[in-house]
Amino acid sequence: LNGGGYLAQIQEDYDLFQGDFTADGSADSPVIVAAEGVTYTLEELGGFSLDGKAVISQVAIISGTASVSATIDFSQPGIVTDTKKAIVALIKPGGQVEGAFKDFTMVLAGMKVEVDEAAITDEAITVENATLSLPKKLGETKGVLRKLVIKPKGITLGGAGVKFPLPDMYPVGKPVTTTVAGLARAPVYASGTLTGTTPTTPTIVLVENTATVGVFEGKIGLEVESTLQLWLPNNQRNIAVTFKIDENGDFEGEIEKLDLTVAGQALEMKKITLSNSGLKVGEATLTIQKQAKKSKQQTAATRLRRNPGLAAELARNGEAKTDKKLSIVVKDVVVDGNGLKIGGAGVTNYLPDFKVGTTATFTQMAFTVVVN
Repeated sequence: LNGGGYLAQIQEDYDLFQGDFTADGSADSPVIVAAEGVTYTLEELGGFSLDGKAVISQVAIISGTASVSATIDFSQPGIVTDTKKAIVALIKPGGQVEGAFKDFTMVLAGMKVEVDEAAITDEAITVENATLSLPKKLGETKGVLRKLVIKPKGITLGGAGVKFPLPDMYPVGKPVTTTVAGLARAPVYASGTLTGTTPTTPTIVLVENTATVGVFEGKIGLEVESTLQLWLPNNQRNIAVTFKIDENGDFEGEIEKLDLTVAGQALEMKKITLSNSGLKVGEATLTIQKQAKKSKQQTAATRLRRNPGLAAELARNGEAKTDKKLSIVVKDVVVDGNGLKIGGAGVTNYLPDFKVGTTATFTQMAFTVVVN
């Protein structure tokens, strides 16, 4: 049988190609085969655009099912594929696509997703399991993604709105283990709890991460709930945080409040920015605790030992005054892989004038912060 014209599936009037074709009616399963030079009319497959033309190798006469080979492009804003994927699939009556393909890689929110096997239908590409690898700047840890669904205009993991786990992330680098007298020492991280021994480099680690897929400024990214574990000298904290990861793998989040201790003094920070560089706030309050005066009895005992004639003066003095605090505003506080910096490394911060008793006034005082 020889023929020519438009060949289409009757159901949904689904066009396949235009041109000459042949068919062998004597075969047990007769098929129509397109001749050379036909025009293939498919413009998409499973809703995904094509790179080049889809080729119809044959169409089963009895079932109407067409065998097709094509290269699909399923990249989207925020999702980058290394290569366009060549697939072989079946098109059943009505344009229903069924096919499978292997081995492809994509990048989602700056993280590499490696797929061994995927299926394509007329609605989506589905993946049961995939390997997720974090980039070097986040620690290069790995995890497993389940039920990845890629649609022409969206992506879900585990189902729409379902949270899925992410591996631990190290935005300022992993801590460096040091050895003292042959004993390796480094922080040991447990689920939800920061423990460990020193010495070690300062670090920030994000654990117990769960994420959902979202669209931010028109591009696909992740929204993550996490526990931020902060490791600084004399400052170990576990902080619940929520942040976004954009298409480049960059963080955007905020911590409402964080209190630290610096050289024995209280540092209060509010609305701290979380990014791939660590933590940063434009202004913070450093409260310096003045040393308490001695009580009447302690003062009297000391002075009497030195000068017994001061007994009358001491009797006129009351008990010691309550402790006093001096609060100052410091600029540009940063916590990163190098530790804590106030105003930048080596930058001088200035204190307001204050008096001590009735005889001494301190003016033009300055300080720098060093965390070892």
